Amino acid sequence: MEQIQHSAIQRTKNHLAYKLGLAMIAYGKNTGGGYRNSFLSFLLQFCKKNFLILLFSLINITLKHKKQKKFYKQIIQMFPHLKYTSLEQCQDYKESLIIKYHLATLLGEALIKAHTTWYKGGYFFLYKDLAKAKEFFTLHKTYEQKLSQYGCAYVFIERKYLKIWLEFFHILEKEELESIIKHVYFTNDLRKNVSFFIEHKKEILTWLISKEFKEKYIQSKHPYPPLLNPDTFNDTKEKLNYTTVNADIAWSLNMPLPRRYDAIIIRFVVSGFIALVVFLRKCGASVLELKNTRQSYEDIYKFLQKSHCNFIVHFDFLHTLNFAYLDSKVPVLMLLRDPISRLRTVVNHGQQKQKNDVFDINEAIHLAVDRISYEGFDIPNVNILENDLRYIVRLWPYNKILEGLSDSSFIHYIDMNEITQKRAFQTLKTLANRFHFPPPEEKDRKFFESKIVDKYSHLLPIYFKINDNTKLFVHRRIFAPKEQIDILSELKINDLNLELGFFAKADEIENFKDNENLLCKINEYLQALKEKTENIVKNRVNEEQVLSYLAQNKDLAMIYKNHFDEGLKHIKKTRPDIVKTWKYYLEFEKMFHS
Repeated sequence: MEQIQHSAIQRTKNHLAYKLGLAMIAYGKNTGGGYRNSFLSFLLQFCKKNFLILLFSLINITLKHKKQKKFYKQIIQMFPHLKYTSLEQCQDYKESLIIKYHLATLLGEALIKAHTTWYKGGYFFLYKDLAKAKEFFTLHKTYEQKLSQYGCAYVFIERKYLKIWLEFFHILEKEELESIIKHVYFTNDLRKNVSFFIEHKKEILTWLISKEFKEKYIQSKHPYPPLLNPDTFNDTKEKLNYTTVNADIAWSLNMPLPRRYDAIIIRFVVSGFIALVVFLRKCGASVLELKNTRQSYEDIYKFLQKSHCNFIVHFDFLHTLNFAYLDSKVPVLMLLRDPISRLRTVVNHGQQKQKNDVFDINEAIHLAVDRISYEGFDIPNVNILENDLRYIVRLWPYNKILEGLSDSSFIHYIDMNEITQKRAFQTLKTLANRFHFPPPEEKDRKFFESKIVDKYSHLLPIYFKINDNTKLFVHRRIFAPKEQIDILSELKINDLNLELGFFAKADEIENFKDNENLLCKINEYLQALKEKTENIVKNRVNEEQVLSYLAQNKDLAMIYKNHFDEGLKHIKKTRPDIVKTWKYYLEFEKMFHS
């Protein structure tokens, strides 16, 4: 019993229909016949001498099955822990679904149906139901053959949809669309939403066999061809549009996101991207980050169904999926930076040692500051430029990205220096005018003149747990949470010029004033953090050290040069003024002219 409990396959085969069907198949083989499509041929089965043997066999199987069910109910009353889990929870559930199309199951279901409706003449229609069972069996075999032909894993489709699904497949083959069958038909999870597909079969097929679809998506070998026309999908007057189709189905249809965004930002790491997004949001611009996941697509789709947004960030430039979902003819904002300065930041960037950001105030304070490492080292190591070469050289695909942005209206480049400290406020005003979002306010000028990503990266923010009910939030003052008060100023604690705060709710301040242990721990943490950040700044690698390392490693330098040359083609052509400001990149280029 325990063996069958955890196997969906065994439990499905234990159904009465399957057991009855096996007996019927055995009878058909022994008599050399089958279940033909005429009532007369069906009646002839009853005249054969072996039929009584079959009849008694079926009765015996049924009685035995009922006894097993009764025994099972008695067992679980005494031992509830032996109750079967649901089939869906079994590891082999997906594999068990195919048994629903086994000829034994189909024949057995037909017989059970006839018996339960005997008073309505069920047995007089049994021959038709047996013929239908054989038809479904044959259709399913065809379905399996198609899956095998295109190298696709098995996915169960309900019986009521199987024939229509195969008809659709036949049309695709007839229209010579075999090239997209594997990408769209079988590997796409539209089968999970097959009822939608069947309901709108006409609209989908009209688009797939259209000249426009074949020219734009088949001939260009588009990686994710949409199953509906994106232009009509964005027209709210059409029956099928982004307001009437939910996100789950839109993903299944490979539909681009609703065209309700003003611009696209391409995310490039170590180029000031985080600061740019922080500044945009401070201005009040809506910025959505499209990552290379289904959940990210669906979240943004739902947002755009109801609202408009200023920017969508193409978050993962190493994947083409996001480009396929951004087809609106809007400008693209790309943030640039001196390539050698980017390499310097790659070396200095570091990684967080631990994901934990909550610390007990009474534990060892060093745990709250020992939160950063550099590829296993305690300080930045320039050798990472060679050790992690495969990853680093992929940080310059500017030219490749332009190929995926064929629908954009134009590319707007800005250099990272334009959003640093004194220049950031004016740059955001210019961008606000160009991209139609609220401009920065004068009262926030100091915020825009702050360095967003600095020596506190991976160290802040954190929480200090005071007791089971109280936590202090520690972060830089420019990120002070609303409706919370910095207890450092309230308790007149010297922050050692670290420009950070310990934030708590106003009604909690009194609890901290006479807590000598807390004051001592805060001072201990501030001192440890000051020493840590001073060491971080002291051990940073600069651009001169990067250039020196590359000069000593000519082969490595040539690899980087080849990537720079390819990636920067369009930038050099359209914005040579930006390239001329890259002091260290120009020094790097001189290495190859001497």
